[in-house]
Amino acid sequence: MELKNVKNGFKKALCVFAAIAAVPFASADLSEVVFSIKGDSNSGSAVYNLTMDGINWQRSQDQWDWSSDKTVNVKDDSGNTIFTLSNVALFYRGDPQINLSFSVQAGSSDTAFTITSGQLNNFGTIKNAQGQASSAFTVTDTNNNGATLTGTNDDNNGYNAWFNGTNLFAGQIPSITVPAGTSSRSDSANYPANGYTAVGADVTDMQAQVKFTLSAKDLASGTTQYEIVPEPSALVLLALGGLSLIRRK
Repeated sequence: MELKNVKNGFKKALCVFAAIAAVPFASADLSEVVFSIKGDSNSGSAVYNLTMDGINWQRSQDQWDWSSDKTVNVKDDSGNTIFTLSNVALFYRGDPQINLSFSVQAGSSDTAFTITSGQLNNFGTIKNAQGQASSAFTVTDTNNNGATLTGTNDDNNGYNAWFNGTNLFAGQIPSITVPAGTSSRSDSANYPANGYTAVGADVTDMQAQVKFTLSAKDLASGTTQYEIVPEPSALVLLALGGLSLIRRK
C-alpha cells in the first residue's frame, strides 16, 4: 500500500510539473522605438533610432532581439558626425527583461549621450514585484590625455532601471576616470548583490536609460540587464503543491 501511494503521488507530481513546463512566457508589448541614442556636443546634436520593424520577434517565446557590429557615423542635419555607434545588441523578453549593449565614441568635443531602451508594458501587473539590475561600463582613452565618463541621469548615475514610468528601481555607475597614460578602466554594479530584491510596488511597465557625458574622442562601451519577477512566484507555489501530493497517503 505504501509503495502504491508513493507511485500515485509521483504520477500526480509529474502531471503538475508537466503543467508548469507548459505555461507560456508572459505576453508583453514593446514600444515602437526600441532603441534611441542622442548625442549633444558643441559641434551639434544627432539622434539614432531603431524601431520595431527593424528587429526580430520570436512570437513563440515572446521576445525581441537585434544586434549589429557595424560602425555608424551618426550625423546632425548639416552632415557633421557628432558621434559613432557600434556593437549594439538588444534583447527584450515578455517575462519581462531588458538587455542592452553598445559602444560609442565621442566626437571632437565632449559629448552628452542619452541612450534609452524601448518600454516593455502590457505584460500584466506583477504583484509584489522583485527585480535585479546590473551594468558594466568600460572607458578607453584614445588620445593619451585621459578620459572621463560622468553619469547625468537625475540621480547622477550612468545607468537607470525604471518601473511604472520613471520610478527608479536602481541607479548605477556614477563615473569612471581614466588617467593619462592608462589605456582604459572599467566599473560594474549589481543590485542586489545576489538574487532579487523587492521593488516595493506592483509593476506594470519597465524601461532602462543610460545617460552620461564622455570626453572628446574617447570610447565608452556598456552592457546592462534588468529583470522583474513576481514574488511569491505562482509557479513555485504550484510546484510546492505538487510535491505535497507525494507526501500524502
